[in-house]
Amino acid sequence: MTVIPFENVSADPAEQYFVSGVTDALIADLSRISDLKIIALPADLRDQPEQRDLNEIGRRLNVAAVLTGSVYRFGDRVRVAVQIIDISDRRNLWSNSYERDKRDIQRLHGEITRDLIKRLQLTVSPDSAERLAGTRAVVPEAYDLYNRGRFYLNTQNPADQDTAIAALERAVQIDPSFGTAYAELAQAYIWKQFSFFPNQKDLSEKAYNAVQKAFALDSDAAPGHLARGRLLWTPENKFPHEKVISEYRRAIELDPNLDEARNQLAVVYCHIGLLDEALAQARKGVELNPTNNLLYLRIGQTLNSQMKFDEALAVLSAMPIGIHASVIGHQTAWALFNLGRIDEALAKVEQLERENPDAGGTFAAMKALIEASRGNAVEAEKLIALAVENGKGFGHFHHTAYTIACAYALMNKPGEAIHFLEQAAETGFPCYPQFERDKNLNNLRKDARFVTFLKSQKQQWEHYKSIVQIS
Repeated sequence: MTVIPFENVSADPAEQYFVSGVTDALIADLSRISDLKIIALPADLRDQPEQRDLNEIGRRLNVAAVLTGSVYRFGDRVRVAVQIIDISDRRNLWSNSYERDKRDIQRLHGEITRDLIKRLQLTVSPDSAERLAGTRAVVPEAYDLYNRGRFYLNTQNPADQDTAIAALERAVQIDPSFGTAYAELAQAYIWKQFSFFPNQKDLSEKAYNAVQKAFALDSDAAPGHLARGRLLWTPENKFPHEKVISEYRRAIELDPNLDEARNQLAVVYCHIGLLDEALAQARKGVELNPTNNLLYLRIGQTLNSQMKFDEALAVLSAMPIGIHASVIGHQTAWALFNLGRIDEALAKVEQLERENPDAGGTFAAMKALIEASRGNAVEAEKLIALAVENGKGFGHFHHTAYTIACAYALMNKPGEAIHFLEQAAETGFPCYPQFERDKNLNNLRKDARFVTFLKSQKQQWEHYKSIVQIS
């Protein structure tokens, strides 16, 4: 069965965060039931209701039924309609409508799940039953703010980061015992500094304090380990990959259905060159929560590192507009460039640069690579200087450095290219398989300095392989 994101039938589009929260909560509950296989809805069908053809969904996913529904919030009341549809004949296998006070939404999630279990005659293991029953009730207003914060945090753009932080800060003020909200707030602080405002050093201190609060409330909660891993994986902490992997694996051990822990584990695996492992974690995360857009970004990014540019472009192009533009835009342009679609790559970068002027150095670096490929060395050098200046302190500067290295390699300037490759590796991106296979670096292959660099990167990569296995 697949879950189609529930429709917001409220008069206010701003209620989408609430609708997404209902969908995510049901997916999380259903994913905990071993007898029920939840298949992710493809990205091209997830956010475009007019393109959802049930026959196509059934054929592509090999599922017999879909779970869908709608949410209507009016005043202090909530109405949730749920139905299971047989794809073969459009027959309504089961449907129900629930109307509750909005303060009862947490109990309603459990009620819907129990009704589905009963209707589908599912066997629930003792472990699954314990997990389903183990969610602690929180103050309803805090829970609503928590869902708002998560929704806006996952769009990964500057304005929404502030909206997310404000909601999560208010959530923990209302319910100081809400440990999961503290963990989510820590991630919000770190994302804001890492991706958008590197000079706001107070954010890392706030994140640290929020993580400490989360652990004080529950020393063995999965979201706390997820947040601590995210806190560690920063330029300030010099990207301690192995420590971070341990945190994310512990989070997954505590809650195998925590999709964002798998996303963040895939982030690290991708950056250290464990590309098959990164894809495995990202795809498992999508199975658990097909509405987590950052997982699709991770798949596209990893496919790029595997030189599968057509596949990467298909995934990245299907993502909703406005999600983490600096990284998705760079990855999309990278795929286009390596497919030889250079004019399209440039047009993409220029469009995103106009819309996201504070994205760090990734766009200027990409333009430098394009100019270098066209033989415009003077213009490429100007853009490299701009990329370095704009990218200072950003968590994703390693991608800027790598793109600059490729530009210098195309200009046949091996010293400068190797310098920026070393910077990329030292600041979080020691991706040996990409260094070893990227055709943009071919001018460096016979340089003794590059040979030495590649040898050291391979040794490190082999060490990472020895400590990691797909989980």
